[in-house]
Amino acid sequence: MRNKNNHKKDKDMSKPVVLLVHGMGTHQPGNMTKEFTKGVNEAAVFLGLNSFDISEKVDLKEYNYSEKLDDIRKKAADHQGSISEYLQFISGGGLGSIASKLSSMEAKFGNDEFLYTHWLDVFYYGLTYHNEEIRAEWAEELNKLILFCHKNGRKLHVVGHSLGTAIVHDALAKLYREEVDFGDTLHLSAKSERFESLWMVANVSRLLFILTRFTDPNHSIVHDSNPDMLGCSNYFYNVGNKFDPFLLVKRYKRDIENGRHICFGEVRKRDDDLKVNPHDLTEYMACPDITRLFLYRTLGYKFSITVQDEARKKYRATTIQGNLSEAEEKISQFVNDLGDIQPNNISTVINSFEAAKKAIKEVRSLAD
Repeated sequence: MRNKNNHKKDKDMSKPVVLLVHGMGTHQPGNMTKEFTKGVNEAAVFLGLNSFDISEKVDLKEYNYSEKLDDIRKKAADHQGSISEYLQFISGGGLGSIASKLSSMEAKFGNDEFLYTHWLDVFYYGLTYHNEEIRAEWAEELNKLILFCHKNGRKLHVVGHSLGTAIVHDALAKLYREEVDFGDTLHLSAKSERFESLWMVANVSRLLFILTRFTDPNHSIVHDSNPDMLGCSNYFYNVGNKFDPFLLVKRYKRDIENGRHICFGEVRKRDDDLKVNPHDLTEYMACPDITRLFLYRTLGYKFSITVQDEARKKYRATTIQGNLSEAEEKISQFVNDLGDIQPNNISTVINSFEAAKKAIKEVRSLAD
């Protein structure tokens, strides 16, 4: 008779692996898994799967770089002077006139903890030597996991959120080549070592490229593999919300052949000080149109048109019913008022946060 524990182990080894990479802000180990699971399970209920639990169906794993950013934040807090002066210090003094612009941002956003911590993390990763440290560490861990999945016949799905999309992109761009030479243990081949799917939720990789100057997401190997060009994954999904304040400029619009762009425009009210947060991972995954595709790609679940329509009705009943179209027009005007946002320079990043601040205020007003 087979040992029950061995049977469970065999069953676990057949599950698809889902690797989660968190976004901006402090994330205790396990937090992203909870946020992701909560959102997916809420959407599953809308889709008629009342007893569904994603954590039982897939093998959830996390890459957590929060400790590194927390350490930077602590050192910044202990530094004699402003945050912008500390950024100038840890970047090797190479910020030049950027430092004065950062000081201006610090003054504007210092009383908004949500925006303040988010822009700090963007600049900590984008402008300092820590980005290569995070990138290299995660590329090494990812390399091991991809090879493990290939060896054991398991499909790997990678989900990056917010700042995590930039870290995911940069690490994959560092790791993958179209083909690798014999004996090259530092890279993976997009021809023979792809993973199954890549989900970029609240994708800010283009915005961060302005700061890191590492590899342009519009031209990198980080995309779906198709007849025109080899990519690191078989499928690619770019997920956004029209009201996400961090996606107002430099949106990712590259063509996707295997996968798709998913953009929705619903916002739910929250029971906390933020009132609303269309950038939140749980809020993204609670949308049934996103989770429906995720469950299809990872588990092969299919839902009839009737079930999909009913799920959207149930979901929309939980969202803000105010004049979202009017809010969308105002937010578009905020972006238009910024002027030219095409240049890949620090002003574009700063302008994006200017627009984000106004957009958050506008959407919050709908929840009052």
